[in-house]
Amino acid sequence: MSSYFKHLCMLSPAESGHEADWKEGDEWKREAIDEQIKAIKESEFDVEFSGDTTSLGLRFVGKKVIFAAPSSTAAKAGVKPGSLFVKIGDKLLTNSTSAINMTIRMTLKKSKPFNVTFRHPTARERAIEGGGSSSTSEKRGGSSYDGSSEVARLKAELKVVQAKLSTEKKLRDNEQQQTMIWKQLLNTQVAELEKAHKVAESQLKIMSEKAEESRQKFESAIKEKDSLKEQLLKTSGHLAEIKKELESERKQRDSISKENEQLEHKINKQAMQLKDVTLMFNNGQQLMLSAHKRIGELELKLKEAEESEMKTALQGKEMEITRLKRKIGSLSHLKGAGTGGLGEGGHHQSGSSRSSSKSPSHKRRGGTEDDLDFKALYDNIDTDIGIHGEVVLLTSHCTGMIEKSHQDRLRHLFAALGYIYQEVDGGMDKSLRKFLCGKSGINTYPQVFMRSGEGESTGYVFIGDFEKVFEMNELGRIHSVFKGCAMTESGQRAAAAKEKNKRDNKGPGKINGENDLNNGNSAYSMPSTFRFSLLDHL
Repeated sequence: MSSYFKHLCMLSPAESGHEADWKEGDEWKREAIDEQIKAIKESEFDVEFSGDTTSLGLRFVGKKVIFAAPSSTAAKAGVKPGSLFVKIGDKLLTNSTSAINMTIRMTLKKSKPFNVTFRHPTARERAIEGGGSSSTSEKRGGSSYDGSSEVARLKAELKVVQAKLSTEKKLRDNEQQQTMIWKQLLNTQVAELEKAHKVAESQLKIMSEKAEESRQKFESAIKEKDSLKEQLLKTSGHLAEIKKELESERKQRDSISKENEQLEHKINKQAMQLKDVTLMFNNGQQLMLSAHKRIGELELKLKEAEESEMKTALQGKEMEITRLKRKIGSLSHLKGAGTGGLGEGGHHQSGSSRSSSKSPSHKRRGGTEDDLDFKALYDNIDTDIGIHGEVVLLTSHCTGMIEKSHQDRLRHLFAALGYIYQEVDGGMDKSLRKFLCGKSGINTYPQVFMRSGEGESTGYVFIGDFEKVFEMNELGRIHSVFKGCAMTESGQRAAAAKEKNKRDNKGPGKINGENDLNNGNSAYSMPSTFRFSLLDHL
C-alpha cells in the first residue's frame, strides 16, 4: 500500500476499503490523493474551550460526531453531526472512541484552556457514506418497487439507531459513574488535606520551638566565629609567606626543567650535526683521494704527451736535415752549369728554401695543434659546458636514512652555491618520476637534472646522482656545468668572484688556471663551496 494512501486513510477513515478508487492499473493516482488531502486540510477549523469546561457536549463514534448539544461551545462554533475530530491540542487523534474519550478526560483534568480541531466531511466522504441510501432511492423510482423490502430496511435502520442510542446511554452512564468516582476522590482528598493541615500546624509549632533553640545556638556560633576569625587573620600572614615561597620554588623548578629540555634538545641537535659533518668529512676525504689519484693520472699522461711530442719533433728535424742534404747535393751537381742552369738552380734553391722554410713552420703548427689537443685533456676540468635552464632535484619523502641525508646535503650544497632549484617528490608525482628515471637509467634518490624549454618543447638532461654532483663540486666543475642556471643574488656574486679569481691565477706554464698545490688554491683541493656547506652544518 502506498504511503500516500495510508496518510489519506489516517485523515479520512471512510477511505479504508476503497483502495481501487485511487489506482489506475498498478499505478497510484498521486495527484488525486494530494488534492483530496488538501481538501481535507482546508476543511479543518479550531474550537477553543475554557479551563473550567467539564464536558464537550458531544457524542461520537470513532472520530465522527453523531450528536452536538445545541448550547455547547462546539455547536456554537459550527460542530454538527457528521463533523470529524482531528486533534486535541497538538495530539492527533486515531479513529478510536475509547482513545478519544481518554484524551478528552486527561485534557479536562488539567483545568487549562485548550483547542480542539474539527473538520467537515468532504463531498467524497458524504458520497461514500450515502451510497446505500442512493441505491435504495433508485430502486424506489423503478417500476418494481417492493414496500415490504422498504419496511425491512427501515426496521434495520431503526435497530441500528436503537443500538447507537443504547451505546450512547451506556457511555453517558459511564460518564456519570466516572463523575461520581471523581467526586468521591475529591472528597477524600479534601479530608486528607484537612488532616494534613492539622498535622502541619502541630509540626509548625514544634519547628518554631526548634527555631528558637537554633537562634540561640546561632548567636553562640557567631561569637565563636569572631574568635576564630581573629585567629585566622593571625595565621593568614604566615600562610601568604609560605605560598610565596612555594611559588618561587615552583618557578625555579619550571625554569630548571625548561633549561634541561633545551640542553637535551641542543645536545641531540649537535649530535645529529656532528654525525652529518663526520659523514660529509669522510665523503670529502674520499673525494680528495680520488682527485689526487686523478692528478697522478693526468701527470702521467702529461709526461707521455711531452715524450711523444719531443719524438715527433726530432723525427721532423731529421727529415728536414735529410731534405736539405739532398738539396745541397743537387746544387753542387749543378754548380758548373751555365747561367741559365744557375738561375734554374737558384730557382730550385729558392723553391727549396721556401719548401724548407715551410716545413718547419708547418711542423711548428702541427706541434701547436698537438699542444692544444694535449691541453684539451686538462681543459676538460674547467671547460664551459654549461646548459642554460633550471636545476631540478628529484627526491622522495619515503626513502631510507642515507638517501634522506644525501638529499639534505644536496639542498645545502645548492643553497650554499646560490642556485635556484625546483624539487620534485618522486613519491608524489609517479609519472614524472618514471620519465626522469628512464632518462637517467637509475632508480635511486637523489638525482639532479637540467630542464630547458617550455610547454611541449620542455627537455630534461641528466647531470648525475649524489656522488657525481659532489665529485663535480670537489673538482671545481660544478659552476661550469650549471653555468646559465637561475641563481640568487649572493650566488651570482660568489660565482663572479670565483671566475675573477680563476682568471687572476692563470699564468705561464699553467694549464687553464691550474694553480700551485702548495698554495692550497688548486682546483683539486677542497672547494670553498664545500667548506661553506660544512660551516652551515656546524
